[in-house]
Amino acid sequence: MLFTDVSSERAIKAFEKAFGKDLEFLKYAYGNRNLTLEEVEKVRGIIKKTGALEYSENLSRKYVERGKKFIPKITKDPYYQKLLIKLADLVIGRNN
Repeated sequence: MLFTDVSSERAIKAFEKAFGKDLEFLKYAYGNRNLTLEEVEKVRGIIKKTGALEYSENLSRKYVERGKKFIPKITKDPYYQKLLIKLADLVIGRNN
């Protein structure tokens, strides 16, 4: 569910920030299952250009940090706590 929520937020943010031809292209591309690889790359570029990618990465980190606070309630075992923290960091691409 986290990835779906973050993906939706990223799309919303891209639509909010895009304008002109970029916005028109996003409207064309959204939900279109027949995009070419070139069109998919164009969407990715718009997502980066609008700051939507950075926004969704920050949102993911926020959700993971919030979730990590509940790990001690899941298990009292320090080994498993550390393991779950590492797994959470892996989800957001952190290599600590």
